[in-house]
Amino acid sequence: MHRRVSLVLLVSLFVLSSCGSSIEGKYGVDLFQASCATCHAGDLSGGFGPPLGFNSNSALNLTDEQIGNSIRVGPGAMPAFSQLDDEQIASLVEFLRWMQQGE
Repeated sequence: MHRRVSLVLLVSLFVLSSCGSSIEGKYGVDLFQASCATCHAGDLSGGFGPPLGFNSNSALNLTDEQIGNSIRVGPGAMPAFSQLDDEQIASLVEFLRWMQQGE
């Protein structure tokens, strides 16, 4: 009986941890669509802003911290998104990295 309870707890922990990533990823998607896609396109191919995808040197060569800082201060013609908190910026960076891997 003890073994069965342990197994159920272990499986539950795994399922819950998987859900957390999906929720954060979804949040990053929504935030990107609302704040970034107008200039960078929903598929990261660029437009008014530079492309951010896998074939783009601009984002791939930056660390997560550098990307977060770029979001916060807005380099060049990009507007600053200083109103975003650390969690929101981390969600955007996570989304960008996820999209870059998927290409």
